[in-house]
Amino acid sequence: RSTLFPYTTLFRSLADITTRKLQERELVLKSVAFKEMHHRIKNNLQTIAALLRLQRNSIDSEEGKQAMNDTISRILAISSTHEILVETEVEEVMLNDIMANVKNNTVAYYKSHDFNLKVECYGGDFKIKFEKAMALALILNELMQNSLKYAFEGRTDGSISVMTMQRRADDIELVVMDDGCGFDVKKTASGGMGWTIIRSLVKEKLDGHLTVKSNDKGICQRSEERRVGKECR
Repeated sequence: RSTLFPYTTLFRSLADITTRKLQERELVLKSVAFKEMHHRIKNNLQTIAALLRLQRNSIDSEEGKQAMNDTISRILAISSTHEILVETEVEEVMLNDIMANVKNNTVAYYKSHDFNLKVECYGGDFKIKFEKAMALALILNELMQNSLKYAFEGRTDGSISVMTMQRRADDIELVVMDDGCGFDVKKTASGGMGWTIIRSLVKEKLDGHLTVKSNDKGICQRSEERRVGKECR
């Protein structure tokens, strides 16, 4: 038996430990870089939103101010996704965390101080990929915008419900309902920037389907990966 055997074993063990330490260090560096990247993106988006708020103050027309508010709300919906990713180490997020951030931002921008709004959230919580989370965040923002801007005219109170479900790994459902006045689906949902954004995201990012139904008792909006819909109860 060779007298070098113990030393050879020792060298191999040291080499294995060194390799493992280097791999661990590389993972730590990647995690730090990942969080720093999303932190910077979040800060940049919030800076853009702040600049747009300043620009909004110099706009005289209500239509112009409303368009600016819509843009700011969309930017904050994207920012909310990056904000959640700062706290993670992988490009997956808990869907309900994203939904809660978007809901709060949208309500803050569009609810008047004298309006009594009730927002309820239901459903399970699960991880989804970053790209799909951002798409669903923007879709929720647009649908809640529609409800808050148009559903409750002439009223002092109203309710919006948000529900998330996952039927299968590749089948995610987002439902948004309100008890507002409803609208003419064929006329309203055929145009406008908001509906253009929704349809584009549903088709290109979620490979989904959008169905819109409404009556004078309100609307219900359903968004799914592979399927997206909106209907009224």
